[in-house]
Amino acid sequence: MQVLSILRKKLSASKAASQEFADAKRDDLKQKQDAEIAVLDEYAGQVETFSEDRISEVVEEVVKTMEGSSTKPNAGLVLKELFKPGGALQDKPVEKAQVAAIVKRRLA
Repeated sequence: MQVLSILRKKLSASKAASQEFADAKRDDLKQKQDAEIAVLDEYAGQVETFSEDRISEVVEEVVKTMEGSSTKPNAGLVLKELFKPGGALQDKPVEKAQVAAIVKRRLA
C-alpha cells in the first residue's frame, strides 16, 4: 500500500507545481507537469483498494472486540488496533483517511 501513498504524494506535489507554473505563465513547464499528472493518475487508478463496505466490516469487528473486552473504544485506539503490526488492516490496500472517517462515523 506504500506504492499508492507514494503515488498520491507525488500526484499532489505535481498538481501544486503545475498550478505554480500556470501562475508564473510558464506553459512549457505546466505542460510537462500535466503530462506527469496524467501518468500518475493512471497508475494510482490501477491500485486496487478495499471497498468501503469491507473496511466497515473490519472496523465493526475491531470495535465489537474492544467493547467486549471492557475497553471503551475511541477513534485513536481503534485506528491503532487496525494498523498495528498484525492488525486487521496492516499493509492492506486501504487509505488511512478513509478508514479514519469510517471509524469516526461508527463511533458517533
